[in-house]
Amino acid sequence: MRTESRSSSTSRNGPAVKLEGVSVRYRVPHERIPSLKEFALRWVRRRVHYGDFWALHRVDLEVPRGQVFGILGPNGAGKSTLLKVVARVLRPTEGRARVWGSVAPLLDLGAGFDPELTGRENIFLNGMILGYSKADITSRFDRIVDFAELHDFIDAPLRTYSSGMMARLGFAIATDTEPDILIVDEILAVGDAAFQKKSFARIQSFRDTGATILLVSHDLNALQTMCHSVMWLQRGQVAAIGRPREIVEKYLESQIAPTAEGAVEPAGAAVATGLPRALITVERLPEVMKAGMAVRVQVTVRNLGPAAWPSSDEGRNPVNLSYHWRGVDGEIVVFDGARTSLREEVAPRQSRNLEAAVEPPTEAGVYVLEFDLVQEGVAWFADRGSPTTRVTVTVR
Repeated sequence: MRTESRSSSTSRNGPAVKLEGVSVRYRVPHERIPSLKEFALRWVRRRVHYGDFWALHRVDLEVPRGQVFGILGPNGAGKSTLLKVVARVLRPTEGRARVWGSVAPLLDLGAGFDPELTGRENIFLNGMILGYSKADITSRFDRIVDFAELHDFIDAPLRTYSSGMMARLGFAIATDTEPDILIVDEILAVGDAAFQKKSFARIQSFRDTGATILLVSHDLNALQTMCHSVMWLQRGQVAAIGRPREIVEKYLESQIAPTAEGAVEPAGAAVATGLPRALITVERLPEVMKAGMAVRVQVTVRNLGPAAWPSSDEGRNPVNLSYHWRGVDGEIVVFDGARTSLREEVAPRQSRNLEAAVEPPTEAGVYVLEFDLVQEGVAWFADRGSPTTRVTVTVR
């Protein structure tokens, strides 16, 4: 059981993170004990019984310097536990974890905030918790407030802030640094769409300066867009490591199991009725569009089952690609834009490359472009449990 940190002066060609047989075990009581008194009595009588829960089990991992490494998996797979091991918050029960360089963990934005203190006071409090000196925080203060966009509220008590405002302040404090390793745990949805775009750009700036980034996200499109490699964790064990698209497809296809007759059918109670599932990937899209001027967007769609998608030429409930535009508040601005037809049937586990004609809203601003599939006369795929793909775009 070892956790080691090495100087950032180590060769830039070596790994940034290396885990060797890392396991983390939690002792979980078999029953709830309501009070300290009850616990003491049971402990004296040796009636406190625990079970072992292995959040991670024999994980081997090596992350090269300067890479963006993604981690995906269902809830409870051990993703956050793994990040805490790398951040030196947890020590592994077994195995060895080695980390080279300084680490900035974005694990729980705003942890340590005091709601009765002002935003100004909480910047100093949270900064000190993160290891900054008072002089260091003072030099960073204006940059933090500017990035969080909280000039008018910085001297108000934190209890008057919305959850989005607190998350923005926490993100601004935690990312005002130049780490060798940045750890990001599900924080890409901070604030509205405009602030998300700015947060995304800041994380990309870390990547551009050569920082190593460990990214946990359920946003599969973000993992494919940002990451060099992706690891799929399942029940605390490594299921697969490889190129982002391949791992994302394997992960989504793992939700589909063969039936006794050999047909493809979604596994699990939530999707046991045979609802369609798809993986939509945006291949090429400009970050800035001109208001009202249509652009061509390259999109790949993959059929994850359970049945083939009819083409528009067959005339029987064909499947088409469409898009919606949403504002920064999440409200739909344009619903069901121009549809792109599938010219031929798509069997389960097959993909098709499409060129969609997308027309931006007529007013300038920051929007979210959302792609979905629709089966004519049946339903939108998203309404039946299939994930959509969303990309933030600036319209001028």
